[in-house]
Amino acid sequence: MHLSASHIDRSLPSDRWNMIIKNIQQNLPEINIVFTGSAKDSDFIKECIKDLSQSNLLNLCGKLKMQELLNVYKKSQLTVCVHTGNAIIVNMLHIPTVMVTIKGVYMFNYKFNPNATILTSTKDCICDPYERNCNMVKYKSNEYMACLFNISDDEIVKVIVNKYKL
Repeated sequence: MHLSASHIDRSLPSDRWNMIIKNIQQNLPEINIVFTGSAKDSDFIKECIKDLSQSNLLNLCGKLKMQELLNVYKKSQLTVCVHTGNAIIVNMLHIPTVMVTIKGVYMFNYKFNPNATILTSTKDCICDPYERNCNMVKYKSNEYMACLFNISDDEIVKVIVNKYKL
């Protein structure tokens, strides 16, 4: 799972990821979940997995060289990511992927990966994320892009579980 983006508004809050991961653990107890990202993403991931069973979780943020990262992705049965450079990598490798992402991601035409499922929401969203004129949702002390924030946790879990079972 690659859950962190360069801007906090292009991901979900850590407490929502925590509930999503907890539900994945309950629905797919047999899988190992590996987290990727830079060293600066490690604290965010620690918040995402706080108070969860750690037996099947591995935080590799900031620990991999590029070739090692590519090997991790290549061996993955499924990746879950937000819109980042890593999303481009996994899609170029045609790895089964669930992207929880902003509305404008279609501009990057991830459809070249026949194994990708793209989740975005148009509810309350009339934005152009590349012009940064996005409808924002206030949550706790931050703001998040509506096209991402309004995807329900249940929908994210359902799509991940179903895609894994394919």
